Amino acid sequence: MTANFSKEQKAMLEKIGVRSSFDSDMSEDEVESFVDKVSEHLQLHGFSDNGLNKEGQICEDILNLVADV
Repeated sequence: MTANFSKEQKAMLEKIGVRSSFDSDMSEDEVESFVDKVSEHLQLHGFSDNGLNKEGQICEDILNLVADV
């Protein structure tokens, strides 16, 4: 099974520096690295004074999408 990322999500993954594909054939280490990097970006750049910002929402959507793969 493969995650189908939107253009906006793919752009965010490129900005973060991780591959823009995610599938069930990935090794456990690859999955862990992917999730760690997206989570770290969410924590560092995903919040404003009013809560989750646009970058944070995109990261959260990516993490929710890969959780289903």
